[in-house]
Amino acid sequence: MNLSNLQISVGGLTPWSGANCEQTLSPINTGNLLRTVNGSLVYVANAAQQKYTSVITSSDKIPAAFDNLWRGQEVQISCITELWQKFVGNRCQLLRKYVPGSVHVSDENGRPLQFTLSPTGECECPEGTLDGFVGYRPILAMLVTEIVQETKEWDFVTKWCLKSEEV
Repeated sequence: MNLSNLQISVGGLTPWSGANCEQTLSPINTGNLLRTVNGSLVYVANAAQQKYTSVITSSDKIPAAFDNLWRGQEVQISCITELWQKFVGNRCQLLRKYVPGSVHVSDENGRPLQFTLSPTGECECPEGTLDGFVGYRPILAMLVTEIVQETKEWDFVTKWCLKSEEV
């Protein structure tokens, strides 16, 4: 019985290990903020290096199945955190792979919109649709950077943390 939408390609969530999962996605600190000769602040970075770091934590009765998961190992994580994109017109391309069934589209007032979705992540709304937003849970290729597990014997509670960075 998995009580979380979180999925990890290696190891994973045992029953009662992820009911209270929390995930934080943060942009990796790449590039530099520099001042020009005129004092203007500019950001200098390669767009290909714009990736996420993920921290997933939980506290539940049983630990996650991390026995065969190691630092430096590549995993696919079906995130519980949603990413949102603004689109102009009636179509947009999702920037990352998406969890099937997680995509939803709304107009600028938050009203749901009908849409079609291609396997490559192209969303298309009916003609006449103006601007809007598309939200989805991404599937990210990540490298594990840290795994921590803490158990309190008499409390029957196990806390765990999985940190990773996008490949």
